[in-house]
Amino acid sequence: MTALLIDLDGTIYRGDARIPGAAEFIRQLQDERTPFLFVTNNAARSPEVVQEALAQQHDIHVSADTIYTSVDAALYTAKGILAKRQKSANDTEVFLVGSDYLNDTLVDAGMTVHRKQTTQSEDFVVVGMDFNSSYQTLSQAGLALQSGATYLLTNPDLQLPSAEGFLPGNGAIGQLLKTTSGVDFINCGKPSRRFIQGALDRLGITADDAMILGDSLRTDIQAGINSGIETIMIETGVNTRQDIDSLGINPDVVVEDYQTLSKWWQQR
Repeated sequence: MTALLIDLDGTIYRGDARIPGAAEFIRQLQDERTPFLFVTNNAARSPEVVQEALAQQHDIHVSADTIYTSVDAALYTAKGILAKRQKSANDTEVFLVGSDYLNDTLVDAGMTVHRKQTTQSEDFVVVGMDFNSSYQTLSQAGLALQSGATYLLTNPDLQLPSAEGFLPGNGAIGQLLKTTSGVDFINCGKPSRRFIQGALDRLGITADDAMILGDSLRTDIQAGINSGIETIMIETGVNTRQDIDSLGINPDVVVEDYQTLSKWWQQR
């Protein structure tokens, strides 16, 4: 049975607004017992927070372990690097620019996390969206990078949409530290292949057994292409089919809305 990786913002909801048919489609998957994961670049909200929001705001009722974030992907990436170095997470130090959720995830994995002052001996600098970052924090992160830490970026999104307009996203902060330190980052979020591989491992399947559903050609669809899984673009968010030629990113399937998707899914 084909499993489905499903983007959230722009695919399941737009901000706080429901997207018509999304909840019904998820219930269709649940009734069919189709395996699925929600996959999001958001590194600020824990799966438990997302789970509650889905239930209360969007009438979608799932367990927290069906939500895979770029924080999960960052930990998956770090563990892979540590395995190659033959090093334990318990012997690993991290300088963190990120949310409490990201901090707790790394600590729960056994890592020692610094958030204010670098020891200049950290194994990693991990950068996720942190709305309370200061110049001092970013300066310390830059110094840790210059001292040899490996640079992990949870997600490369340059812009963060708001009611007033676009705000600096995690990718913008990531680029700032890259420019300052001269150290390039490893992107852990979509469209990286490692993000998708971590999600597939969570489900216990291979790329041949999965598809990805999303609204963004640059992140969701490109992630699927990079990972060799089939892609479905739904025109409920960032992109429409008119963007395909200009961006040169070609999904396997394009659907206008959930009514079209549900029919296609049943007939595929």
